Amino acid sequence: MAATLRTGTVTYLYVSHESNGFALLRVSGEQQGTPPPCATNNQLAFSLDVASGYAYLSVIQNALAQNRAIIIEGTDTCTISGTRESLKSIQIVP
Repeated sequence: MAATLRTGTVTYLYVSHESNGFALLRVSGEQQGTPPPCATNNQLAFSLDVASGYAYLSVIQNALAQNRAIIIEGTDTCTISGTRESLKSIQIVP
């Protein structure tokens, strides 16, 4: 169970803040391996492309409202846009 943000790995995140259409997500659990360059004090800044028309946005917004953990699998190192190519999956932890 990887907690670091790497290409093709699953990252467990905890929503800590949202502003200006971007969500700042905090890593939940212990990090394994080397933190990515965008990680500072265990906090990752994700760019979530809210301009995309995909259903991901409402899923993320609902999780933000409920302060729930989010599992994101992406293909990019520090930025996940709303495109199907870069955002492989989003799961909400029950």
